[in-house]
Amino acid sequence: MSALALGQKDKLGRVMIEPDGSSWYPAKDAARALKECVRRLYTQAYHSWSEISNSIRQTMFNNFKTMCTWESRYNLVIATTFERKASARLSSLLKNVRDSGIRPGWMLPNVFDELGLYWKIDKFKAISD
Repeated sequence: MSALALGQKDKLGRVMIEPDGSSWYPAKDAARALKECVRRLYTQAYHSWSEISNSIRQTMFNNFKTMCTWESRYNLVIATTFERKASARLSSLLKNVRDSGIRPGWMLPNVFDELGLYWKIDKFKAISD
C-alpha cells in the first residue's frame, strides 16, 4: 500500500500534513484544524495560552490529531509547532473579540463577560499598551 500524499485524507478523514519550516504543509487544512481545536476547548476565560492547563492543551492537540495526520518521525516538531501556533491563534482570536466588542458564537457568554471585565482593569491596560 502506498503512503498517503500530502493534502490527501486517510480513511478516517484526517488530512496528511508535514512540517514546513515554522508551519505545516498544507497550511490551510492544518490552520483550520488548529483554529477549531482552540475554539472548541476555550470554555474558561483564559487570558493567554500559558494559563491553559497542560491537560487541556493535550486534549486540544489530541483533537488536532483527529483532523490531521503525519508520519511518526514528525511527532515532536508537529507538537512543538502546534503549541506555538495555538498560542498565537488564541492571542489573535482574543484580540479580534476585544477589538470588536462582540461575543463570537464559539465563546460562552459567561466567558465573554469575564474577559470583558479583565480587559477593563488597569493591569491589563498597562500590558496591552
